[in-house]
Amino acid sequence: MNKIAPQLARGALHITALYQGERQENTFYKPSVLLGRANGGGQPDFDLSPDVNVSRSHARIWIENGRCWIEDLGSKFGTKVDKEDIRSKGKVCIDAAVHVQVGDTVITVDRPLESAAGFPELQPQAASASTIEIDKTLDGSAGRFSVPRGDSLGAAERQALLLEILVQFSVPAPLDQLLKTIVGRVVELIPGAARGALLLRNPATDRFLMAAFVSTGQPAVSETLARRALKQEQAFIWRNNFATDYAISIHRHQIQSGMYAPLIYDGRPLGVLCVDNSNSYSAFSDDDLQLLVTVADHAAVAVSHYQLREELKEKSNLLDAVLANIPADIREQVLSKAKAPGVLAA
Repeated sequence: MNKIAPQLARGALHITALYQGERQENTFYKPSVLLGRANGGGQPDFDLSPDVNVSRSHARIWIENGRCWIEDLGSKFGTKVDKEDIRSKGKVCIDAAVHVQVGDTVITVDRPLESAAGFPELQPQAASASTIEIDKTLDGSAGRFSVPRGDSLGAAERQALLLEILVQFSVPAPLDQLLKTIVGRVVELIPGAARGALLLRNPATDRFLMAAFVSTGQPAVSETLARRALKQEQAFIWRNNFATDYAISIHRHQIQSGMYAPLIYDGRPLGVLCVDNSNSYSAFSDDDLQLLVTVADHAAVAVSHYQLREELKEKSNLLDAVLANIPADIREQVLSKAKAPGVLAA
């Protein structure tokens, strides 16, 4: 089973690198990014090869207290901010308008938009072409319970783990913990799942928010497939049919097969839960899809109940603020009337 710890997508950095006319772009759904050049012994977050004047661990860019910073890590050829070498100067604050040079590569840093919940929006992606082969579809039903079939020890272990996961969903928890539990446990539950991600839908913009993921690198997500799952209200297994014009996201993350399941509760689209495998064209079975749907359905209930609790808490705080400005005798009269049986039954 997968033992990679789930991460929250708190903070995100969109970094563009320009070297000898060649442009690279990457969005990193984490608050700190290592810039450097890959070698046999290590891999930076953003590989600036083939710039030979970039050191293996050259500089770090991160978010701290709502601001973006860069620090040179003792590189040979230096890091420049507005043409000033910042070696041995510690951290320097930067923004999208600042000219940053790492080796001979010019860097531009943007901060993707975040929602009120603090999660960054999934960055726009090129639409996938005719390379996606949908192998199996399955409708969801919030709260439905289904366990893996079979009498083997492996099936029994998965049944026990699924029951444990669903019990965890039923216990009120902070949103951060809930989201990590959802994506972390589903990757643990499904043997072929090497990576996973949980997207939440922002109802104000109809954009996806990257909420949590399990991956040794960046989360592997196709926005096209996520929108299909939510629009059709169906979970599905898909495979890459190896066409030459496949989607940029699928190519970049080397995804061979995956599964997507919508989170829908009481007719409200809440998000999408997905897993993938970069090595196997046939990593997932029909039973795996059923497991994903079961987890997604119960996750939708848990997320919806969390949102309802937060909404009630907000209304309660608003009511307290209003009542605080009302004279005590009148406040008591209002509260007494509100508690009367006839009022409660209305």
